[in-house]
Amino acid sequence: MTSILFLNDTTDYDNWGAHACTEWLKAIIKDAIPDVTFVNMLSHWTTDEFYRLPWWMGGSVENRPFQ
Repeated sequence: MTSILFLNDTTDYDNWGAHACTEWLKAIIKDAIPDVTFVNMLSHWTTDEFYRLPWWMGGSVENRPFQ
């Protein structure tokens, strides 16, 4: 059995496009690899971790005051 880590799964957004893209990509992969299983990492998990980074590594860029 093949497992695929699905990083930045956008199904946690309230947006039909985010849901459609994720579901269709999974369907295309499932068509090519019928016994595949997906391990999902939702986008809010990756985003939350990104914002915890120091500003000089890219975290909280839009919340940083101008200097």
